[in-house]
Amino acid sequence: MKRRYLPLITGAAVLAAVLIVGFFVYRRLPGPPPAAERYEKLSEDLDVIDEPLQAPAAEEELQRAVDFTVYDAEGNEVRLSDHFGTPLVVNFWTSWCPPCAGELPDFQDMYDLYGDRAEFLMVNLTTSEDAGRKDTDAFIARNGYTFPLYYDDNGNAAQAYSIYSIPQTVFITAEGNISASYLGAIDRATLERELGAIMTQQPSLS
Repeated sequence: MKRRYLPLITGAAVLAAVLIVGFFVYRRLPGPPPAAERYEKLSEDLDVIDEPLQAPAAEEELQRAVDFTVYDAEGNEVRLSDHFGTPLVVNFWTSWCPPCAGELPDFQDMYDLYGDRAEFLMVNLTTSEDAGRKDTDAFIARNGYTFPLYYDDNGNAAQAYSIYSIPQTVFITAEGNISASYLGAIDRATLERELGAIMTQQPSLS
């Protein structure tokens, strides 16, 4: 009788031993990383932009500014390269973009102060539809802006600079090279500093 149950008793003992050993091995295994560590890894995997990004270049690594064509208020074609020879500030914006609207007063102030030493190309990413033009013109008139305004009617400028988020500002030297590029709204101090960097007669405004 006892011999008949011996295999069952032996198997149960082995199974119990395996379970006990497995339990202690499991307890010694490292657990999942803390929440903060998991969040940091997620942030590295995602292209999260929560502040303006600057992309300055060393003098010997300056990138040539890509040319594009936009239109003035009268519908005349204006090329970026038409302004090479003078420091350039190119701002891509729309009237319905709150961050864009928030930084425009500083651009107006800088244009009033340094418009005789640097060119400002405020490129509105409107469409060629008449309603878009009217809304933009009304916005400009309502705020009293006098900086040079251009329309990217056919998307040529946005395509040239791969614009996927606005506002975006590009600073270009008189030689036609990109000195710095910012994605997102920039403050007055940054705008003035980068202007100083591209104006050859006065490298610093501080």
